[in-house]
Amino acid sequence: MWAGLFFRKVGQESGKERMRVIAGEAKGHRLQAPRGRRARPTSGRVRAAIFSMLPSIVPLPRRALDLYAGSGALGIEALSRGVEQVDFVERDRRHCQTIRQNLAAAGLAGQGRVLCGRAQSILPRLEGAYDVVFLDPPYGDPSLPALLEELGDSPLLSGESAVVVERSSRQTLKDTFGRLRLVRELRHGDTAVSVYKLNGREEKE
Repeated sequence: MWAGLFFRKVGQESGKERMRVIAGEAKGHRLQAPRGRRARPTSGRVRAAIFSMLPSIVPLPRRALDLYAGSGALGIEALSRGVEQVDFVERDRRHCQTIRQNLAAAGLAGQGRVLCGRAQSILPRLEGAYDVVFLDPPYGDPSLPALLEELGDSPLLSGESAVVVERSSRQTLKDTFGRLRLVRELRHGDTAVSVYKLNGREEKE
């Protein structure tokens, strides 16, 4: 399901990065990137690395949660490649509208739910378990460790659930957050990606 899953930068227009879905049902659909100082779209190389390793960690995900969703790029690509339902959480109302527009443009509006608000406020309102949780907060966000602790002891995770965290390589995270254990870590320039699983075992690269 996950093979070849990433976004390609396809140039720039009026200073805005342009992206498109390149695999799955919505292949070829362009996505708007949100404006603003907080907006930091994940690079194509980092996104490719994330989705290249996911098949061995979460083979058949059905439900995903995209926190700090920005444009919704990660969640929309997951939907395009067969994930059945994605919840998007984003605190900036302009970005929330961008996510809705991107879902509609990709023909996936019926499979995505956009929740506008702070992640810490919305998590207690969510129900059911997610197979994959993506977190891409602003680099250096001091609230990230506390949010991971909350997720680690949350009923939103069960069985083979995985949490994928994109962060600054200068920000250090623990190997354990509640029931979550670090199983994989990748670095690319200033970006690091940490993957946690429930009671997981670290896999050496």
